[in-house]
Order: sequence, then C-alpha cells, then structure tokens
Amino acid sequence: MNDGELEIKQEDRDGVKIIKVKGRMEAETYPNTEKTIMKMLEEENYQILIDMEELEYINSSGWVVFIGNLKLARDNRGDIKLCCMNDQVSDVFKQMGLDYIIHVYGNIEDAVKAFKK
Repeated sequence: MNDGELEIKQEDRDGVKIIKVKGRMEAETYPNTEKTIMKMLEEENYQILIDMEELEYINSSGWVVFIGNLKLARDNRGDIKLCCMNDQVSDVFKQMGLDYIIHVYGNIEDAVKAFKK
C-alpha cells in the first residue's frame, strides 16, 4: 500500500457489520468508506462498527463520513461505533469534541457487545 491509500475490508460479527480501514482517510480516499457505509445502510444494516486499528491518519472529511451517517443509523435503532483508535487519531477525535457524539471502544469485542445492550 502506497502513501495516501486506504484499504477497506468488511466482515460480519453477530449481526454487526465491521468496516476495517487501513491507511490514510483524506479527501482522495474517504469516498470509498462513505460508499461502503451508505451501501450497508441502503441494505438496512444499521449496526456498523469502524475498526480503526490500522488507520494512520484521518482528516475532517473522514470524520464527516461517520457523523453524517449517524442519524440514519440511529433513526433505525442502530448506530455507528468506532474502535481501536491509535493515540494520534484519538487525540484529534477528542479535540474535535466528537467523543460526545459517537461511541468509541478499545476493542472489537466490547464494541460488538455494546450493540446488544
């Protein structure tokens, strides 16, 4: 994978759709993640987890993808949750005040369990 690329993988765990992002999410690459989320929502999959363990960088356009789709998921008794952020990504997330809007978990297992509560 080259600089500026973003790799997206998907899996399903206990009815939760997991999107694993690897690389950099910025202006050139965020549309792929947005298309993936929108396709899931169109297919009425409203429980979406974004695994950020291998995400190196995310700019404001990337954050908007998650926040912009929250309402549709929540209106359908679902949610978009995040997990496994590195310190750099987490610091920006908190500085932007997004920790009051979207739930973050330390690992996939805890995040998947949280959808069942």
